[in-house]
This record gives sequence, structure tokens and C-alpha cells, in this order.
Amino acid sequence: SLDHSKVTIIRYDSSGTIKWKKDISNGASYVLKVAMTKDIFGNVYTTTNNSSYNIISTAKYDTSGTQKWQIDYIGTNNSSVLQYISADNFGNVYLCGSTSGVQHPEVLTVRYLQSWNSNFTVTGCVSFKDNGLPVDGGYVKAVKLDKYSGSVVTVDSTPVQVNGYYSLKRIITDSLYIIAYPPESGAFAPSYYPQGINWKNAIKMYASSNMSDININVQRTESINGDCTIKGKVMKADKMITNLKDAILYVKSGGSFTKYSVTDGNGMYQINSVLQGSAKIFVERLGYSSDSISMNLVSGITYENVNFNLSQIYVGIVKRENKIPSMYSLGQNYPNPFNPITNVKFSIVKAGDVKIVVYDVRGREVQTLVNERLNAGTYEARFDGSGLTSGVYFYRMVTEGFTETRKMILLK
Repeated sequence: SLDHSKVTIIRYDSSGTIKWKKDISNGASYVLKVAMTKDIFGNVYTTTNNSSYNIISTAKYDTSGTQKWQIDYIGTNNSSVLQYISADNFGNVYLCGSTSGVQHPEVLTVRYLQSWNSNFTVTGCVSFKDNGLPVDGGYVKAVKLDKYSGSVVTVDSTPVQVNGYYSLKRIITDSLYIIAYPPESGAFAPSYYPQGINWKNAIKMYASSNMSDININVQRTESINGDCTIKGKVMKADKMITNLKDAILYVKSGGSFTKYSVTDGNGMYQINSVLQGSAKIFVERLGYSSDSISMNLVSGITYENVNFNLSQIYVGIVKRENKIPSMYSLGQNYPNPFNPITNVKFSIVKAGDVKIVVYDVRGREVQTLVNERLNAGTYEARFDGSGLTSGVYFYRMVTEGFTETRKMILLK
């Protein structure tokens, strides 16, 4: 349109007759046409950016022009720009573009599964912890930890309305975390459901139906600016240097949160306009240990190489087979004896809570390999005994109606 508030799509038949016409708006006052494609069945897929380049709206229309679904992608960085869209023969949609990083733009890829338009809805309200009033803006994301790669995968994202209400409409049946992020004004600190910045205190969601009243209490930030800059990297504490994307860093001054930043694909972050004086920097990354550092900031100084090394807490779990097994089982670890890595294979016949714990010969708990709700299937968990001494250990699996214990040998 002339005022750039909408994008118009028109479909003509072979004789030039208009079959249907659709006006597309992503709810912003200004939208930009980005890309369009179609699949072998004649369905049309469109994607648009808003003027701030922080929302990418993708929609599917069938051959009659009926909208089947619309999905808004909201990134954690300042901007997300879409360049290409493609659809395969199964109805999956692929987006490619770029997103802002701390120093350089990064490649952005998004995949929407065909099955996403038939899953569950999670709704709730984001409110300030101090007075219970709803926040005004921001967005909420449902994420999962990929326990094979360690990546944080965004399952769905949605803006927070002016009354604090949010609605996630494409929630899969999996263990998910719900996170509330503030608007650009930074009115509150990014927080996990039900409250707090520490993911270890969050409640994981496992949706098997629509869920409501998933309310998030967030801590208000103080709008305090200074002229200091803090930047650095967040990495995995390992023999091989691994940069950690999607770590959240918080600045706390005088007992209040003031700033935050999210690491890019190179593990880099930069926090600007920090007030001089005493400050504490916290870092949180899903699946990893927390860390913090206290600093005495001098006015006008840029502090570089304020780096953090986080230890991996999660245990790698891979789903080996989607076929539903006929019986519960806990396999013998392999290799056995091992040094220091071994794998434990197990099967569950229906969705349920699964716990696998490693014990020493005195019955003391050494490590929890699995403690979450899993769908039916065959899985493999990776156990790292680097911090243990040689000897005999036992691992026990407990799930609904099934318990089994096996022995393994660590030989260094």
C-alpha cells in the first residue's frame, strides 16, 4: 500500500482472472515485502519484515486464498532480516536471512515444521514481581535444550500485549522452558517461568493439551545509564574452546538490575551505557553453570575481555529410534570398561517421567544422567566420568512401572 502498512498478494488464473486477493499486515504500522514462494500443491507462503526489523511474519495460504496459519519470528538480537523463503514437498517451510551480532551480522535460518499448525497453545500473563501489575510489551519464547548439540532451540515466540497477556500457539509435546524478554526499553530482566533469571529454578513445561495461566513474574529494572561499556565472550569450560550462543548477561548496580545482553553466535556480548561504580555481572546459559563477577567501573572506560567460562551441566541425550518399543529396557553401557566416556541406551513404551542416576559402590549419588519427561522411544545418554576415580559404579533407571540397575566399570 502507499502508506506501507500492508502487503497485497493477488493470484490470477491462466486467463488473467483474479482468483483471490489478500492484504497482509503483521500488526505493525509499517511492513516491508520480503519474499514469497509456493509448494507443489499450489499453497502460497509469504514472509514480511516490520520497519524495526525485529518481527518476521510468515503466512500460508491455500489455493482458494484461505489463510491456514501465520507465525511471527522474534529474535533475541536487535534485528532479523529475511531474504529467502522456500517450502519442500512435505509442507515444511525454510527461511534464510541475517540477524545482528555483537560485531558482525550472522546468518539466520528458521525451519517451520508442517506439524506446527496442529499443536497446543500456552497462554498467560507477564507481571512485575514487586506490585503484580502487568508489563507493557516485550515478548515470550518457548525454548528447548537440544541435548545432542547443546543449542537452545526456539520452538515458538510471541509479543506480549499491553495488558501483559501472551499466547504461544505452536507448542510441541516436549520439555520446554518459557522465557519472558523485555521490550527495547528494558523494563524488566529476562526471566524464566515462573520467576527468576536462573534456569535451574525454572519449571519445565510438558504440554499434552492447551495450557493457561502460565504466568511469569519478572523483576523490574532501574533505568540508570552511565558511560561505561562491558564486553567479552562466554565460552564452554572444556579442553576445546566452544563459544556459547544465547547466554544472557545481567548487570546489577545498587541492588537493582539495570542492563542485559544476549551472546551472539560467536559467544560475544556488549553491554553499553553502564553506570560507573560498583556493579555485578551475572551470566546464565540454559544447560550450563552460572557465573558472576564484581567490578568497580570507572567513568568513560570500556572494559574488554570480560570473559566467562561455564561448565556443562546437562547430559547429552539422543533419541535413537522413533519406533515405539514393545517393552521398557535399560541396556548395558558401552564401552565397558570405559575411560572416561560411555553410553547408556534405554527404551520407554509410553511418555512419562524418566530418571537415571549413577551411584558409587557405597550407594552415594554421583550424577543424574536423565531426569525429565520423555516421549516413547529408544534413547541414548552419554556419561562422562572424567571427574571420578577408577572403580565400579552402578546406574539405575526408574520410570512408571519399571526399575532396573546395571553395573559399569571406570578404568583409567
